[in-house]
Amino acid sequence: MAWKPFLSRRNLCLVSAAFVLSGCRKQEEIHEYSVPKEPPVRLLAVLVPRDDSTWFFKLIGPASEVAKHVKAFDGFVASVHFTNRAGSPIEWTVPDGWSEEHSDERFYAVLRVAGQSMPLPLTVTRLGPQAKNVRANVDRWRNQIGLDEIAEADLSKLENNIQVDGGKATRVDFIGPGAGKGIYRGDAVPPRRPFTFAKPKAWEELPADSVKGFRREAVFRVGEGAKTAQTTVMRFNGDGGGDLMNVNRWRGELGLEPAKEEDLRRDLRALKSASGPARYIELSSRGKGEAKATLGAWLAHGGQTWFITMKGPADVVRAQQPAFEAFVQSFRFDSGAGAAHE
Repeated sequence: MAWKPFLSRRNLCLVSAAFVLSGCRKQEEIHEYSVPKEPPVRLLAVLVPRDDSTWFFKLIGPASEVAKHVKAFDGFVASVHFTNRAGSPIEWTVPDGWSEEHSDERFYAVLRVAGQSMPLPLTVTRLGPQAKNVRANVDRWRNQIGLDEIAEADLSKLENNIQVDGGKATRVDFIGPGAGKGIYRGDAVPPRRPFTFAKPKAWEELPADSVKGFRREAVFRVGEGAKTAQTTVMRFNGDGGGDLMNVNRWRGELGLEPAKEEDLRRDLRALKSASGPARYIELSSRGKGEAKATLGAWLAHGGQTWFITMKGPADVVRAQQPAFEAFVQSFRFDSGAGAAHE
């Protein structure tokens, strides 16, 4: 008996069809997905060189959002005036619908579009005169938004293309893919402070800092030369060590003997702030040397105690006492809209 193939022509066709159909089904299961791209990023920046400093004004974010605020940015820059005053070297007009807050180590000030869940920051930075090199700054900004270094011909068109307060300045407007280093999300704009206040006009706000490992949330200076007093805002968990411990620490700084509980009850005053009652004490040194004074106020909020102090020469502190008390009274905890400056 002759051997016959196991698969007849009919069966072979059926098997082939099955493979074809199976292959079709496999192909139908392959899907293509488009990975969403980062939206383009737009950067507006103005560099203003001065004799003793270099000022930068910068707005960066999604191109579609920045486009809504170009007019406000340009109006803000046009309003800038350099006063040549040591305590308040610059003035400007805050655009309608924006909020302003003085900032800390990185920025002189931050302005934000109000009413947004992710507010768009307009930053003001003050650096030394050595930072005025236009190419170095322009290339750095372009890198931040994923662009190559600028061509020399294009740079020459940009340099000194506007005036700010009567002086030459450089304005740039770039749109990039947002793939560079230091894109706006990583630009480290400090978070908004969880309090607002009315800053007395004579006070100069300094960068927030840390002293002996403790963060100073806000720092102000008032006075001239060696005759200056400093106001600071600090917070500590819980009661911050208690009333008596803190008052005695301030007394020790002034060369005073430690107080007792009955002394504290006698000397403490109540001061009403916008966020509730604050405890308040006035202290001054006695004896040899220049008289010093300390004003201290503290209030509880969110499981922490916030301390607001003014320290310095007694005559300066006494002259500023009404301003200090008004500052404490204006102190308000909220969602962190920044600071209201009078």
